[in-house]
Amino acid sequence: MSTTTLSAGGALLSAGQLLGVSDSYPALATLRYAQDFIAAAGITDATQREAARTFERRLLAAGVLDAYSRAACLDVAIWPLIGGSSSSHHVNFIDPSRDALTFYGSPQHSSTGIAWNGQQYADTGVIPSQRLIASDLRISVYTRQARGNGDTMELGSQQGANGLFLSSYSSFQNLPYSRTPGGDLPATDPAPAGYFATSTNQMAAGDVDIDTKLFFNGGVIGNAGSANDKPLGLSPLPVWLACLNLDGSFYGGTNRAASYYSIGRRYTLPQETAVFQAVQELQTTLNRAV
Repeated sequence: MSTTTLSAGGALLSAGQLLGVSDSYPALATLRYAQDFIAAAGITDATQREAARTFERRLLAAGVLDAYSRAACLDVAIWPLIGGSSSSHHVNFIDPSRDALTFYGSPQHSSTGIAWNGQQYADTGVIPSQRLIASDLRISVYTRQARGNGDTMELGSQQGANGLFLSSYSSFQNLPYSRTPGGDLPATDPAPAGYFATSTNQMAAGDVDIDTKLFFNGGVIGNAGSANDKPLGLSPLPVWLACLNLDGSFYGGTNRAASYYSIGRRYTLPQETAVFQAVQELQTTLNRAV
């Protein structure tokens, strides 16, 4: 018989769940993220199916997924790019009924994710000004190749000065680089292939300053603190993957392969670490980790 205890919300949790390794769901849970994703993506491979289930368990344990409400998840959308085809890669893990990717230019799909050629992209349909909060947001990408030369935008949306993007390499900074409503932020060190994320967090209630961070493999490689006294706004254009949607036009297309993307709300620092570990475990299980 397993030991149980009460969560903060009153749901029974097993000892395994407290350690973040249980195969079971919280008591009375109504959602099955992996199950719904597997069905929508048409995934039949046993290894891929179990990888999706394990990934779900890790995100539940980290507090990124909510067992009872999709709207309460920290992420608006996660595209884990499992299945090896456009019909499986376009599915949103958080809610397969919305935010399906639309691909342009016929990128190459395989079991390792998507290979872009610098002229292709995917439209997420996620409009930052409608779906995100300037003082509480986050985007991420898992790249499988080292950067090339020139501006390489992994995902983003910008209209005028209002932008949200993540660049694995900026020709201006010669470093990974991001823009959020908290301002522009170069990394302190160059980073190879791996898991990049950027996020913002309002410093305090009523404070106009916004803290912006840039992460690589769960660790901070750029930290703007409260440097921007006049936060930028959010773009009314949808986020595109593999480039920047700049005023409705394609800019800075990447030629790096990728195997994971997400858009949503800010994580805590422990969640950043936990989710990197979950994403890396997913990539390792699917034989595509770097």
